[in-house]
Amino acid sequence: MSINMNEEESEVAEGFTRVLRAASMSAMQLKEAAEKRRQQAEKMSETERAQQAQKEQARTAVDSRVADSVHKSVQSPMFWNHASNERIAERMTVAQQLAGEHSKADSAFMLGSDVLRDKYGIDAVSIMHGQGSPMERQNELLEALDHHNAAGRLRAESRDADQTAETASEHVEAEAEVEAKYSEHALTAAAGEAKDADLPVEQYLDSLTETQRETLFDEHDRGIEDSQERDDRIETAQQASTEPVAVEAEAQEPAARHETRADAAQEDAASETQAETTSLSNAARTADVQSSREAHLATVGVTDRQAARARAQSLKNVPGSGAEYKSTSLSSKATPRKAASSGQAPGREHVHQR
Repeated sequence: MSINMNEEESEVAEGFTRVLRAASMSAMQLKEAAEKRRQQAEKMSETERAQQAQKEQARTAVDSRVADSVHKSVQSPMFWNHASNERIAERMTVAQQLAGEHSKADSAFMLGSDVLRDKYGIDAVSIMHGQGSPMERQNELLEALDHHNAAGRLRAESRDADQTAETASEHVEAEAEVEAKYSEHALTAAAGEAKDADLPVEQYLDSLTETQRETLFDEHDRGIEDSQERDDRIETAQQASTEPVAVEAEAQEPAARHETRADAAQEDAASETQAETTSLSNAARTADVQSSREAHLATVGVTDRQAARARAQSLKNVPGSGAEYKSTSLSSKATPRKAASSGQAPGREHVHQR
């Protein structure tokens, strides 16, 4: 099988070459060859004529396979993507030469013409049916293909050049963006004042207004080293440099204020506890005094009943007994506020009224 396929491929290649060779012959040469074949046929015997007819049939069969091969080629996108200009022109020539006897060759020629028109912008029909021999027309088609490729290369080179120029322009713009904000002249002019302000030169220039920078450059160019404007610029730059610190301090102020309030709350709680302790101590001393008064009245009552009644009447102005007040004030749940609110307010008001 493989041997037969190789033989067939070889025959197709030979037939392809034969057709091209015939196409390369001039019209006079073709006419002379046809006349020679006619004369030879007249001299042939019947047997020789039969053998010649068989050769013609074999040649026609090979030409048919050549036409099929060309048709398959022009149908394949791979052929058009990778074929050289010479291969394209040769197949168009072979298809045209065999188109009169083989329909596949005619179909291949028309299909190739469509691709050349759509993909390459070449009118192959006009070229292949134009003036000159088949080989001259093939060379004309080859030249058109070469021109197309050259134009394509020029277009590609132009696109590459445009892209390169665009990339270079982008790089230039990017480099311009990252260049120093201020020129060497500006940096030199501000160096002395920035040193006096204890600031980096660019930061010093940033802190100045546009008018101040212009005045700075003008004074530098004129050689002025001391002026009121110079002092104002340094002061402006120093104030601007302290603003971030003030902002940071303001940002920290709420937290500090929160801590101060917490400390104040703790101090208030401690003061309240101390006040309660003092109140309880005072209440205890008051209760002891009242107990002593009751004991004294009891002693007086033994010797002087009238005086005892007078003192007892005065003691009614003090609510409750001393022991009861002491017990209430010093209980575990009692506070000075509770002791003061448990029925004592009216008594105290009465005492004050007296």
